[in-house]
Amino acid sequence: MNRRGTTQSGRSMIEMLGVLPIISVLSVGGLAGYNVAMGKILAQVNCPEKI
Repeated sequence: MNRRGTTQSGRSMIEMLGVLPIISVLSVGGLAGYNVAMGKILAQVNCPEKI
């Protein structure tokens, strides 16, 4: 409760800063997976006889 007797809801800055690294790791992993997938697709387009 604050001084006026009402409760406050929401996320604290510490909680938000804790979520930020998690989102960053997931984003980096997703971008890496996307780059690998695009590399495989481009390799098949450039050399279709390897299929």
